[in-house]
Amino acid sequence: MQQDRENYRKCSSCGWIHYGISQEDAEQEIRDFNKMYATLSDSEKIQLYGGKAAKLDDYKSCANCAASYQEMTLLEPHDFKRIKGKTMQPILLA
Repeated sequence: MQQDRENYRKCSSCGWIHYGISQEDAEQEIRDFNKMYATLSDSEKIQLYGGKAAKLDDYKSCANCAASYQEMTLLEPHDFKRIKGKTMQPILLA
């Protein structure tokens, strides 16, 4: 996993770790999610996703503290032990 270091980012404000994706990949994920989201009832949208469709801005900030993706840093080798078995949110690669 350390060979993929450039694909992961750590928030410089709170330390949360995210995996980095290109804008093109983020836009594809948004299209795929919003296509599925459109099939849900209004109550399902609210219950499951807080009534919010996906948007590119969702990929521009830390999922924990909302710091900008532009402030993310590469993981250090010792950070990799923290990500095994964890769920991470995507972040745009700056």
